[in-house]
Amino acid sequence: MSDAFNQSGVDGSPAPLPAPQHFAFVLHQGWLPLTVELCEQVDRLLGPDKDTFHWVQFKEKLGSARFHLRWLRQPHDESVKEAVSDAINQAVLASARTCIVCGVPAPVAEPDAPLCTSHEALRAGRRWEPIAALYSHTPPSGPPFA
Repeated sequence: MSDAFNQSGVDGSPAPLPAPQHFAFVLHQGWLPLTVELCEQVDRLLGPDKDTFHWVQFKEKLGSARFHLRWLRQPHDESVKEAVSDAINQAVLASARTCIVCGVPAPVAEPDAPLCTSHEALRAGRRWEPIAALYSHTPPSGPPFA
């Protein structure tokens, strides 16, 4: 952890926290509801300590979602970090059983991302191009973090 997080201001008040510089969000459409649920749960767990962390990355790896965060300082209640970690672990486990396309329950398919019976045909020949075509999001042009 950077020393900037541990230094006090001139008047003894906590030093201002640096603004998060980067955030990466690359998840499948079917996992968005569980991601929103996780964020809401973490928000409730943090209570007044919402400024103690920030999300760094959401991604898929080995057939399940990954949620990475950075703690900027200790929350007032030490048990909060463990509760947040438990919530993240539950979301990762849930993602491994959730179709990446539509979000319904799906069989675990490690190391591949899970697909429900309606979308299993997309896995044929390990051609993932049809899945990419299902998304309507077009990334913005220009630098990623302006």
